[in-house]
Amino acid sequence: YMCQFARLYPLNVLRSFIETDSILSVPNIQNITNEVLKLNSGQFTQELTAQIQSADNQSLEITQEVPAQFQNVAKTVA
Repeated sequence: YMCQFARLYPLNVLRSFIETDSILSVPNIQNITNEVLKLNSGQFTQELTAQIQSADNQSLEITQEVPAQFQNVAKTVA
């Protein structure tokens, strides 16, 4: 599951998640507030899923993963 997750997001987004996780390893109100503001100001979107064409000319169904849904973290924490 983690490999699939890692493939769906650009490296800078994954680094941001890791940095936030590290900062929140010692949670306090100021750290949480800072990280919530930082995460809410960023846009996180998934990379498009690869579209592979069928080699045997049969009908091909192309799908895309649903983008991750992020709630407003400030409302959740408050």
